[in-house]
Amino acid sequence: MKTQHTVHTLSRRDAIILIAGLPVSLSYLMLPEPPSPLYAEEFLAQCTAGITTCWHLMQESSFAVVESILQTYIPTLETLAQQPSRYQKTAASLTTQGYRLNGILALHHNNFRARDVYFQQAVQYSEIVENPSL
Repeated sequence: MKTQHTVHTLSRRDAIILIAGLPVSLSYLMLPEPPSPLYAEEFLAQCTAGITTCWHLMQESSFAVVESILQTYIPTLETLAQQPSRYQKTAASLTTQGYRLNGILALHHNNFRARDVYFQQAVQYSEIVENPSL
């Protein structure tokens, strides 16, 4: 009996989207109480890869994908950024980048008011990081 193996190939774009979406599954596990250190570490590591990937997707004009991904895990990042912990600055830095991306997306939609709001939020979280250049 002969077995057939099916080879599935993933396009570069699909792989990038997959990487960017990794934090989404963990963001749904966020509990109202402070997260465990293991959860926070894993979530922030995945968000670091996800945010970096979102910047690449922006260069490919995959705006809808980036919007969808960011709206899913920015709330969890904000929660981590607002809670004093050893992860606060990392979460605030990622939140800043997420809001910067949202601001750029708003600009692409010619929504200048939303752009201003997103960039103000980015500044707010960059102050937690103590790095206004973010």
